[in-house]
Amino acid sequence: MWLSHKPTMILKTFAFFASVASVLCCFVACDGQTLAGKWKYKEISRTKSPDGLVEAVVISGSAGATTSTAISLHLIPTGESVDITKEADMPFVADHIKGLKIVWKPSGLLLDIEFDEARIIKFSNFWRQYTARKVVEVRLRPTDPDSILPARDKVLQ
Repeated sequence: MWLSHKPTMILKTFAFFASVASVLCCFVACDGQTLAGKWKYKEISRTKSPDGLVEAVVISGSAGATTSTAISLHLIPTGESVDITKEADMPFVADHIKGLKIVWKPSGLLLDIEFDEARIIKFSNFWRQYTARKVVEVRLRPTDPDSILPARDKVLQ
């Protein structure tokens, strides 16, 4: 009789441990914490637009040795601090990036993201700020438009 209940017991045990694991993951993921560690961010550069109204801020983020370093571009009104959680101010996120340069065009309404290669995670071709009534067009400018994905990302492992 015990053998007839064994599959049910195994499923219940698995379900219990799976629910405990998911709750732990939720608690660990709060406040920028992952199973790999807490996300840490560092400002790499800050480039002011020609009209002086907007800054392009490049941020590097990582959760430690087991994660890749993500690079994000944030557009903010000059003098404001970066809110790392504000998606609307982050038109570009990538990792495995080489040769990154941020170039404002003379009007201050156009920003080029120049790079040799990158694995692009997120991209939006515009940023808008309603209180300043400002729109900036964002363009990707790879040095070799025929191949921007790093070689290591072209192979499934």
